[in-house]
Amino acid sequence: MFKTIFISLLLISNIFAFEHLNENNFDEKIKKGNTVVKFYATWCDICKETSNNLSKSKIDKDLNLSIYKVDIGEEVYLTKKYDAITIPLFIYFKDGKEIAREDAIKTTEQIEDSFNKYFQ
Repeated sequence: MFKTIFISLLLISNIFAFEHLNENNFDEKIKKGNTVVKFYATWCDICKETSNNLSKSKIDKDLNLSIYKVDIGEEVYLTKKYDAITIPLFIYFKDGKEIAREDAIKTTEQIEDSFNKYFQ
């Protein structure tokens, strides 16, 4: 019983593991360093799978990477501003400037490869 509760709590915490951004805090959060913003929707099963893979990914501490999420249903302004029409969408920023974007299902290995590709 304890094991089931522990696993459930762990899975729930993974859903909320990355801070959500909105139009009030977006620019401040991405302005310095290496940042990945994942645009997603709560109804999107592929987004849920990708979130799980993102939570499992190993991030090299030397990358000094911040990861955030934007719910396209809640943040219409950011969705339009960043043309996030295909989800899940990963946008990579370096010191506030967009350097790349990728969409589609991402395995844990693909996520780690992208982090290393864009930030090393």
